[in-house]
Amino acid sequence: MTAILAYSDGVNVWIAGDGFCGDELKKDICKNPKTYVINSQLAVGISGFIRQEMILQKVLKTQAPKKITEEWLLFCLPDLLQEAMDSRNALVEKDGQRTAGDSSYILGLLGKIYYLDNDFGVWETAKNIASVGSGREYCLGALSAMPKEALDSDPEGCLVKALGIASEWSPWVNPPFTISKV
Repeated sequence: MTAILAYSDGVNVWIAGDGFCGDELKKDICKNPKTYVINSQLAVGISGFIRQEMILQKVLKTQAPKKITEEWLLFCLPDLLQEAMDSRNALVEKDGQRTAGDSSYILGLLGKIYYLDNDFGVWETAKNIASVGSGREYCLGALSAMPKEALDSDPEGCLVKALGIASEWSPWVNPPFTISKV
């Protein structure tokens, strides 16, 4: 349970994440950020099971090419990730399909924002903002209400403000907030 929020100006992508770690029974703050950058090209925001997030990070750090392309992101990463999670018994069975359960991710590459869904589908959003996690609706609402001039002049400040608003309304979103940019 968390909030990951992304914004693109068409050239750069910023992905911001909160620090919440826990569930209905426990609440803590993650020391490691939920956003990071791979090979100075791919921004990643993670939401879901910690074990799966660790597998994703290992796959990206060990198997991403030096030059990450959209083709690799769309057609290679999903298979690599699904195979890695399956080999470590980190998938969830639902309706006869093995998925990543409640996990989902946001990826930023070449000024574009992509969703990596729990069924390992990767798709580009037509919008310049995106969010995943339990605070998704709060983040999208807050960021959508901000003036375009504010987003253009201070995207990081707007992302932090939107996450702050989400943390006021969702018990599953908490500071500290981190931002990764590509």
